[in-house]
Amino acid sequence: MSSASRTTGSPVPRSGAAQQPDDIRHAHERFRAFVLGAGYPCVVGAATVRRGDYTGGLFPPLGTAAAVRECYDALRVFLTRYPADYEPTAVFVALFGGTPPRTERAFEEALWRQLQGMHDEDVAAWDPIASPNPDDPRFGFSIGGRAFFVIGLHPAASRTARHFDRPALVFNGHVQVRALRESGKFQRVQQIVRRRELALQGSVNPALADFGDDSEARQYSGRRPEPHWRCPLRVRADV
Repeated sequence: MSSASRTTGSPVPRSGAAQQPDDIRHAHERFRAFVLGAGYPCVVGAATVRRGDYTGGLFPPLGTAAAVRECYDALRVFLTRYPADYEPTAVFVALFGGTPPRTERAFEEALWRQLQGMHDEDVAAWDPIASPNPDDPRFGFSIGGRAFFVIGLHPAASRTARHFDRPALVFNGHVQVRALRESGKFQRVQQIVRRRELALQGSVNPALADFGDDSEARQYSGRRPEPHWRCPLRVRADV
């Protein structure tokens, strides 16, 4: 198994022996092409990839015990090497192998198995800039003491902006959102993203709420959740 170290502008190869360098290279190239293509509306994400300001890896199937363990270990390395006060815009990209979930709901279930497993592995305190309550509008998924907004991508996504050829989770630091807010750029970026998505698909993703108006947990999978949907994440009482 390869070590988790950053390669500028590419996900870090962290995978089992069955994964070959060509698999990792192909997954990386496909991810870059997706984010830099016309079908991806997030200008911040595209700028991050264009700068090479991201790292990550190729892991076993989403939601499996092996994926939980390997992804958690790699993300902790990322946190150590790129602290929030040093590189607040750095993003962690987790790409997953295996047969993708066939439906949006199946992907959502696998996503939360993955995040639940990573949370169960974690011993760090919850990042104080985000709430640990998945029903709270201030919620953010925290690992290693840093809160993230998680974006799920997969082949069964109905939204073009989330439709990628393999399951993937993109971990965006909450500190980046805070920096955009403090600089006064957040609303402008939000307007651009929504205008691009409207042009791309004829509508804005109904799962998206204004940041801070509803729990972001409802947005992670990209599926439009039912009004009664409750986040399945069970957060430890000691966080």
